[in-house]
Amino acid sequence: MDQPQIWVYTSGAAIFALVLIALIIFFIDLGLTEMRPQFIAFYTAAIFVFLSFSISMMTIWSHFANYRNPKPQGYVVRIIALVPLYSIQSWLSLRFHDFALFFGAARDCYEAYVIFSFFEFLLAVQGGPDRVSLKFNAGPSRLIPHTWPLSWILKPWAMGGAGGNNTSDSQNIQTAPFLLQCEGGVLQYVVLKLVLTAVSFLLEWFSLFGEGEFTFKKGWIYISGATNLSQMWAMYCLLRFYSVCSNDLRPVKPVGKLIAVKSVVFFTYSQSCIIAALHWFELLPSAIEETGEHWSTEDVGRALQDYLICIEMLIAAIIFTHVFSHREYKEDLDLDVFDTDGLDDQHSYLLSSHHHHNSLHSTSSSNGSSGGSGGS
Repeated sequence: MDQPQIWVYTSGAAIFALVLIALIIFFIDLGLTEMRPQFIAFYTAAIFVFLSFSISMMTIWSHFANYRNPKPQGYVVRIIALVPLYSIQSWLSLRFHDFALFFGAARDCYEAYVIFSFFEFLLAVQGGPDRVSLKFNAGPSRLIPHTWPLSWILKPWAMGGAGGNNTSDSQNIQTAPFLLQCEGGVLQYVVLKLVLTAVSFLLEWFSLFGEGEFTFKKGWIYISGATNLSQMWAMYCLLRFYSVCSNDLRPVKPVGKLIAVKSVVFFTYSQSCIIAALHWFELLPSAIEETGEHWSTEDVGRALQDYLICIEMLIAAIIFTHVFSHREYKEDLDLDVFDTDGLDDQHSYLLSSHHHHNSLHSTSSSNGSSGGSGGS
């Protein structure tokens, strides 16, 4: 039995033992707290959080144990980390509901970062932005039309520069216009999310946020609308990039990965909107009054969202284990996936010389790492 298998079995036994201990503490605490509903939610959610965290950590560890392609795998690790961070932040919001807005904001900001990381992952598995730009800029310029109904209001995006790069220097590569449009469309969601989070805190300070209130007198409906539009545009740009590069991305099977990330992001957001609507139409339970503690109907709606996320992240952790498996990286990725047929001699030379430069850089880095390890 090799070392990874021993580690997995040992971790599994440790997780099982800790879950048993948590269950014992859970039932003891229920007896001491007279089975108050919020404590039942705290501890049942904690079990799901613990399981999803453990599964995600084993998935991340398996990537580090097979860290043959640092750039793409680095982005994969950041994407997988979405699950444990989502579940932990949701549990903290559930347990310390007075600070739920702040925990939720941190969770949402990392969500935006994950979408951008996924875009960078798609670039990394193709050899990086320079190689993608070389491919886009090669040959005559062509236009990429938008899908309906955006095609009515937006002009087509140019794939590359007219005539490509007019340089023989493989280190001085002009970024393709289409790549700039897609990357900018994804990055705007990250920036806007940070700005809107700061605005949310400011509005909450002056009691003008009104989370879950469908009224134009509060800021929540405007921030939610702006967030939704920004997120949809980011995902559209991501899908446009994939549609153009689908052949080059085939070795890493990106469809399942994209669906997994998209499902987590959009499902949790849609769920929060549904719960907000339930709160607005007064379909949620009434406020909970406990000794020294008050739960408003808004707190109950927010807690329901957090509790459901804690459960759903266990499912997401299992799915991410399969779609972001380390097995794809047991061998070095062939980053020279571009078909150079139809390219002129200048672009073929630039593409091959850029690949050669990256190969030398990777080799020197690997030798440096090996030398450092040997010295220690």
